[in-house]
Amino acid sequence: MDKEFFLRRAVILYVLLATFLSAGLINIDQSGVSLLKQSEVYIDQNDSTLTEIIDKDLFQPYDSDIIRIGVSRKKVWIKLDLTNDTDRPQEKILLFGTPFIEHIHIYDESNLTEPYVMGQAHPRDDHRTLLHYYKVVLEPYTVKTYYMTLFSYYSYLNFNVMLEDESSYIGEDIVKQLIDIFLVGFIFALMIYSFILSFYIKDKSYFFYGLYLIPLLSYQLKYVGLTQIYFSKEMILLDLEATIIRGYLLMITNALFAMHFLDIRRYRKLYQTFILYIITASICMVFFHGPEAIAYRLSSLFALFLLIFNLSVAIYVYRRGYKQARLYITGFFIIFLSYIGVITDSMGLTTLFIEHNSLFLFAASFEAIALSLAFADRYMILQKEQVKVNRLLLEESRLREERVHAEVEDKTKQLSDTLKSKELLLRELHHRVKNNLQILLSLIKLQKDGIADQVHKSTLNDIGNRINAIAKSYELLTMDEHLDQIDMKLYMESLAASLSHSFISQGKGIEIEIDVDVTLSIKEAVYIGLVANEIMTNSHKYAFDEEGGKIFVRFHKTEGTYRLIIEDNGKGFDRESVKHSLGLKLINILVHDQLKGGLEIDTVGRTRYDITFTLPQYDRQT
Repeated sequence: MDKEFFLRRAVILYVLLATFLSAGLINIDQSGVSLLKQSEVYIDQNDSTLTEIIDKDLFQPYDSDIIRIGVSRKKVWIKLDLTNDTDRPQEKILLFGTPFIEHIHIYDESNLTEPYVMGQAHPRDDHRTLLHYYKVVLEPYTVKTYYMTLFSYYSYLNFNVMLEDESSYIGEDIVKQLIDIFLVGFIFALMIYSFILSFYIKDKSYFFYGLYLIPLLSYQLKYVGLTQIYFSKEMILLDLEATIIRGYLLMITNALFAMHFLDIRRYRKLYQTFILYIITASICMVFFHGPEAIAYRLSSLFALFLLIFNLSVAIYVYRRGYKQARLYITGFFIIFLSYIGVITDSMGLTTLFIEHNSLFLFAASFEAIALSLAFADRYMILQKEQVKVNRLLLEESRLREERVHAEVEDKTKQLSDTLKSKELLLRELHHRVKNNLQILLSLIKLQKDGIADQVHKSTLNDIGNRINAIAKSYELLTMDEHLDQIDMKLYMESLAASLSHSFISQGKGIEIEIDVDVTLSIKEAVYIGLVANEIMTNSHKYAFDEEGGKIFVRFHKTEGTYRLIIEDNGKGFDRESVKHSLGLKLINILVHDQLKGGLEIDTVGRTRYDITFTLPQYDRQT
């Protein structure tokens, strides 16, 4: 019993003495502290094996909490001496502080040839956390050495190594995953919303913004570690190989979005610069997308140029009066700072995103919010400009309407004055025609009074009645306010009165009944007046005996057809005996040739002329 007691005390004393004498021993009981300052590190540029490094004693103490190499083909070798100075077993995890290390090989001191392999390039089915970790177990009062090598070809090599309690870390990781998934889902929703808007409102800037969010989301999923948790092994490896291509796609779509949102077509040189950048970036994407460090550095330079150029262009167009760029500048400035941090991290100058690897996701979400608000702001500005333009158009329309109204009034007055002048001239013309016809009538009357032969006298009387029929139409035109239309009722009444007066010497009591409700133009009125004159003249001469009789004149229009009926209740006549008379020939010529109408004559027991004709639609009827 005493032997066992002394042996245990000796082991404890040995462990305590070893711990005191070796500063490289790391107590496994600590948590949340970087182990690099307590470890030994070797930066390998020659692709050495672990055995060669140990044999050559190349491990050296490290004086920083973070490995900061950037994008490089170098390998980082780390030696950790873990100790458990307690009387119970200790279980912890070695936690690597960044999710995108591609290759992590961990060697136990008991086996220096077959490492435990993990990392982005080695997806594992049991990996369910954002960061990679390795579980270690130390028995009481033991010391154990672990070797590890870490390297990346597509990503930068900035990391730290910590000891953590597994259960505590997994609880924190679940919360962090939920936050990251929420942010990713928010950006994804904005991407879908942008595509829908681009479809409905036909705005290309929304479409290119949606395209820009696709590689941005892919990059964020990898950057925070969600890709290795929720994607298949094939997708993880494909995503890793597409790292450089994704970076170029991110730049190209960002340039396309900036071009359309900021309306760069208005500035020819800026537009040509964007086009040249897109073409050059596309060429580099095709030929420089491998794991070589030069490809990563080239893409970083392209990204840096685009960031500075985009922000400068946005500020330039805003200062030139393009107010829609204001929220674009705000959102892009945040992502600009984040990209600068990523680029400086990739060069090994900073380690901003090691402890805050979700910071870029927050920045991308803020940029998405700002740019979405920029779309709304752009719409509001366009609405205000549209209202302003509409107001100017209404004012211009009002002024133009006033000018047109004034011009119309002026032209109307001029036309009215011209029309009045023409009416006066036309009325004077009609008056002169009537006077000339009256002179002819006076000459005929003088001639008639000097002739004793009753036949010649009758002939001159008929000629006078015909001239009088024409003269009456022009007389009515000079009296009516309408210079182109004749009221046929007044015309027939006046003509009938003239004929009655002309035949008053015969001593016959002839009554003329007139039922007329038609108006005609001067041309057709003269034709009808001559026809009516011939028919009523014949009725006065031949239809009645000494006791006289009655003449009926009816003239109406029905559905576009004019109908003139002139009849008497006289004794009729034999049509064969008068078919060659001048009066009947004149009636046929006027009805058939001039009016293009029809004529029916009934002479049995009376005399009835039934005349029908049609006229163009512009003739007016009262």
